[in-house]
Amino acid sequence: MKQLVAGFLGALAMCIALVMPVQADVRKDTLALQDNHPKTYVVVKGDTLWDISGMFLKTPWKWPQLWGFNQQIDNPHLIYPGDVLTLKWVNGQPRLVLNDGIIRLSPKAKVSRLKDAIPAIPLKDIIGFLSDNIVMDSDELTAAPYIVGSTNNRIVAGAGDRVYARGTLVEDYSRQNIYRPAREYIDPVTQEHLGYELFKIGEAAVGSKTDDIITLDLRKTREEVSALDRVYPSQKESIQSIFYPSSAEEEIDGRIL
Repeated sequence: MKQLVAGFLGALAMCIALVMPVQADVRKDTLALQDNHPKTYVVVKGDTLWDISGMFLKTPWKWPQLWGFNQQIDNPHLIYPGDVLTLKWVNGQPRLVLNDGIIRLSPKAKVSRLKDAIPAIPLKDIIGFLSDNIVMDSDELTAAPYIVGSTNNRIVAGAGDRVYARGTLVEDYSRQNIYRPAREYIDPVTQEHLGYELFKIGEAAVGSKTDDIITLDLRKTREEVSALDRVYPSQKESIQSIFYPSSAEEEIDGRIL
């Protein structure tokens, strides 16, 4: 089952799709500017693309269109603190450009690392949706190893404790996450069961495996680990620090759960 990021992005797209009919008078390829938008803006540390686009646009998710044709910027989604943005009109459309190519507030060479670029949305605001929660169907939930106990027969355990799980690891990684079933997803119209959301409560290192019993040493915990919590592998893929929302397709059809 995919990470909850798929559900999050889908929900975001559907939310945008619901907003778009309200603004039916604004064509998809037309950018509606804020009435009090600035003519120039100096990017400062802590800004996000969403913040800046909201200063200029009534539809912030159309940020790429605002300066998508700007040839002055190597990567049209990366700007940095100190950049001076100026609003101009190109072929009847508003565009944000950098003054005189690139202007910095301090006389430094243009050497910028990716991590210095301002994000579209702060990663800390969405990291939980991208990495901490997962969705499983009934079969996956049943097949996932589950916690059966801890050392000294304690009911709950935390970081530094050893716990035991029963089952077969989905992936034989040395690091595993501990998840707790949070809620069931039901289609509000058809009442079809869609799956379960599980949220991450800890991380563990695999100690040993004997038959179907797995020994796990808890490394980090957000909540106390207890019986029936599930064991699932840590995802190898990294989370991108630059996240770009985009408008939904016009014909998208779906329901928010």
